[in-house]
Amino acid sequence: MRPARIIRLVFRIFLLVCTLSLSVVSVLVGLSAVNILTNTENIDLDVDSINIYINATQPDESYISIPFSITNDGYFDLTDLTFFLTIELDYNSSHLKQLIHDGDKTFPDIKKTETLNDNYNASSLSLPSGIFIPNFVIVNFSMTAWYSFNLINIRVEVSNKTIPIS
Repeated sequence: MRPARIIRLVFRIFLLVCTLSLSVVSVLVGLSAVNILTNTENIDLDVDSINIYINATQPDESYISIPFSITNDGYFDLTDLTFFLTIELDYNSSHLKQLIHDGDKTFPDIKKTETLNDNYNASSLSLPSGIFIPNFVIVNFSMTAWYSFNLINIRVEVSNKTIPIS
């Protein structure tokens, strides 16, 4: 065999291996996304268990806690898990809304087959001076994470969740 044929054969084998490996990774990425997103128990934002406490006389004691759980059923790690939250007070009698929190928090990566059970806790609420107790708290939150070598972005969003103050 001539050297030119050997070089062509090696190059073709190299291209075949690269193409097959990219195809396998693409199939695994798609299957991972399907595994995570088709099971409703994998991403659980328990909006009914939001714990909120607003103390008008001592604003430093006011807080909100949102429990969530994410199970990574895929083949790759979930990275850059970030939780974004805005909280507004709604004074029903005057239709006045006051933004008291706008923040985000980044959580650790979730390895494949692991579950993260955590809370988004906001304790530095910016309560206005002379506050009177609102009728409702309006919560907007979203959670984003990157998956499979940052090729897929997963986003879960809840908008205008109204929580009555008791």
